Amino acid sequence: QQETSAAVRTKVQKARGIQNKRFKGLNIFTNSEMQNRDIKKFCKIKPPAQRLLKQAVGAYNLSARTYFRLIKVSQTIADLAQEGSIGPAHVAEALQYRVRIQE
Repeated sequence: QQETSAAVRTKVQKARGIQNKRFKGLNIFTNSEMQNRDIKKFCKIKPPAQRLLKQAVGAYNLSARTYFRLIKVSQTIADLAQEGSIGPAHVAEALQYRVRIQE
């Protein structure tokens, strides 16, 4: 069943609230603005999610930049779900959104 626009809006507002609280006092407002050092400080990754990230790096030959971007997207998905840490389902969903550009 599809979510209503109002339900999605509420989820996004709650996720933004989580991010505002996380980055309070810093010049960061959303997960996408985190630098690599911020990711290490603020993103809590469950061990099964960490293993999935490692597997993805090996299987898809992901660059470091893509790896950190994947963590940021995973954190946003976790925030939308109002979960405190990144789980394997969040990483799996983030991997689905990854656009592969063929040259």
